[in-house]
Amino acid sequence: MNSDFTKVRRFSARLLLVLLGFGLPFGALEAHAQLSSASVNGTVRDSTGAVINGAQITLRDISSGTERAAASNSSGTYAFINVATTS
Repeated sequence: MNSDFTKVRRFSARLLLVLLGFGLPFGALEAHAQLSSASVNGTVRDSTGAVINGAQITLRDISSGTERAAASNSSGTYAFINVATTS
């Protein structure tokens, strides 16, 4: 009976090591997946749903007061790339 208990403990210990071995690399990858920049994009439309070409869009970081400007294109779309993220 003592032999069975020892086998179960060894199996449990090995299973724990295997699970930790699989879990640690995935946890490390998750930590590296956090980004320090993002993109903001959209489409400017009027009240009828028509796109607006040449609309001026301002992206403002309230915490730092910095601003970035863009204009919508002929499809009404605009994009701000590499926007710094804050925590």
